Amino acid sequence: MSPLDHVKQGDMDYFKRVELDVLWNFRSETGNGILAEAAHEGQLDCCKEIYKRCPEQLFSQNMKGNTILHHVSKHRGRVSFTMLAFFLDTGAKVEEDIKNGWREDKLNFNEWCKLQNHKGETALYRSFKVRNLKTAKLWIKIDSDHGLQLLRVTNNEGNTPLHLAVGRQDLELVKLLTVEEPDFDYGVNRNRETPIMIAVREAEWRQMYGDGTSVKIRKLLLKTQPRQSKVRAWDQKWTILHFAAGTGYLDAVKDIIHFCPDCMEVVDIQGHNFLHVAAMYQQKHVVDYISKSEVISDEVLNGLNVHGNTPLHIAALSGNVSMTQCLLDNNRVDRMTTNANGQKVLDAITFDHDKTIAGVRGEGINGRMSEKKLLDQANIGLVVGTLIGTMSLIAAIIVPAGYSTGEEPNLGFASFSRSTSFEAFMISNYFALLFSLYAVFSNLSTTFLYERQDIINKLNVASICSLGAMFAMMVAFMTWSYAVLTISKRTAIALLLLVFTFSCYILYG
Repeated sequence: MSPLDHVKQGDMDYFKRVELDVLWNFRSETGNGILAEAAHEGQLDCCKEIYKRCPEQLFSQNMKGNTILHHVSKHRGRVSFTMLAFFLDTGAKVEEDIKNGWREDKLNFNEWCKLQNHKGETALYRSFKVRNLKTAKLWIKIDSDHGLQLLRVTNNEGNTPLHLAVGRQDLELVKLLTVEEPDFDYGVNRNRETPIMIAVREAEWRQMYGDGTSVKIRKLLLKTQPRQSKVRAWDQKWTILHFAAGTGYLDAVKDIIHFCPDCMEVVDIQGHNFLHVAAMYQQKHVVDYISKSEVISDEVLNGLNVHGNTPLHIAALSGNVSMTQCLLDNNRVDRMTTNANGQKVLDAITFDHDKTIAGVRGEGINGRMSEKKLLDQANIGLVVGTLIGTMSLIAAIIVPAGYSTGEEPNLGFASFSRSTSFEAFMISNYFALLFSLYAVFSNLSTTFLYERQDIINKLNVASICSLGAMFAMMVAFMTWSYAVLTISKRTAIALLLLVFTFSCYILYG
């Protein structure tokens, strides 16, 4: 039987009588000495006997970098605590012997406790990894008494014990760590997450399954270590508030604002605050809450990113009507800002919206036409202009009362060509035709324009020309009626009243 077999059987008599060379020369496949193997197997009595005969094996490491402390810290239960207490006490006594010059070793107690294995894990980290609360408390006491700062040491993945405890969702371990290291600024691991970022992520999906522990951990970290909320991570240099707002975690947003209101002012590398991010990722419920919250400052509501865009700019450009409306309905939101490209907020709105309802005023414009309205106006103006032009052209060809069939010199002339009212009819008819052609051309020319203001100007010209054509057509109708119908004062008065009424409607209607 090998020494390892005797360890597994707990054969203390064997270790008392076996030759010392056997104990010294034993190595397992991973490079463990016999003392380390006894610790790995949880055989405390064997460990004590072996240490008496081979004390030099106490500080040894195997091929994976594991020490005896690593082996005993990975166990659960009472045996692990008892063995860890024994070896820590033994190591502390050796430290005293070294200080007194009674013993020489390559390592001292503090260095021994700080040793990391091939995964970068300390023995303390391993006790947290197996979620052994009792050994974890013992390690924290040793860490505090000797000033080891093991709670700040990261493994190869960049995780501290707090990263690990939060990821494992162990509330008791998290409480232990937050009390012990309340002021340490935890950084990000290789996944670019701080402990609070892990807590927020875990709480969101676990909460759906009724797991209240994850929410307690999130609140605990925010309460005891609010500075973590300002740590910026990922390529965009987001804080946890940016992350929560962008992913739509409203409960987390509320908690972060409550415990760390200062982080609302922190921006990413593009100058985005958390409201920018919520609008960018169209988290309408987050935007709605933020826009209605009284604790949100005007600086956040109207913050400018590096491109000069406010959250309202971004919401409007996204085309999300309800989200944009949330911001427009807030009187504290500035609706007249202009970004770095010279684009006003209202020009970014591409959907139908009544600015008067939203309380928008600016530059003498009470309403902004949507793209659909512009298109409808162009189409209607084109139809109206074409219709008036067609009627005017027909009236010019087919004149009232036809043409004279008498003898020369009046043959082929219009029957009322010498009438003053007929001349007025022809002149007004020509004006109706001319204005309608202007209107049609102005509407058609909008298809070749790209600037919104140029299109609006052309449509305004078309609208004025259409009104002029309608007025001229009304005058043509009046003069035609006066020339053809029975001439009387009553007829003239009725026609004048008709034209006057229509003119008033055009001007004031």
